[in-house]
Amino acid sequence: MDSSTGQPAWNSDDKIGSLEIFAVWINELARETFLAEQNHPEMFFFVSEEGQIQGGRLKEELDSDQKSAIINREMSRLNPFGTIYTRIQQVRHDQLSKPDANSERHDGDHHRCLVVRMASADGAEKLWINPIIPAADKLELADVITANSSA
Repeated sequence: MDSSTGQPAWNSDDKIGSLEIFAVWINELARETFLAEQNHPEMFFFVSEEGQIQGGRLKEELDSDQKSAIINREMSRLNPFGTIYTRIQQVRHDQLSKPDANSERHDGDHHRCLVVRMASADGAEKLWINPIIPAADKLELADVITANSSA
């Protein structure tokens, strides 16, 4: 992913804040990649206590159990302070906005989104949800929605 922004500095005195800044940076890179390529691979990043990043791309042909096994193996090997995970997934409409009396959508409706999920060893979790909007000749991204995550 090419970007004019470089990797943010890591502050050892504020690891959770630094991890969140890294996740914002990765979300920006993911948005740039999606808009340029009209797609985004499923990727994971492990961030150490010192702010070093290791990561990889998950092959599309792997099932969820295989992906989980790879991620769990790498987490055991690296023992990261935090993880950042990017993928395209379906998100419930009620997670995207506050209920609107004029909305025709129902709680069960889903929307395709580019999602970045951050989780720290200390239990902090946050989501960056980027709704994918079909346009006339290409896909666009709506403004990012941030949320604390419970799962």
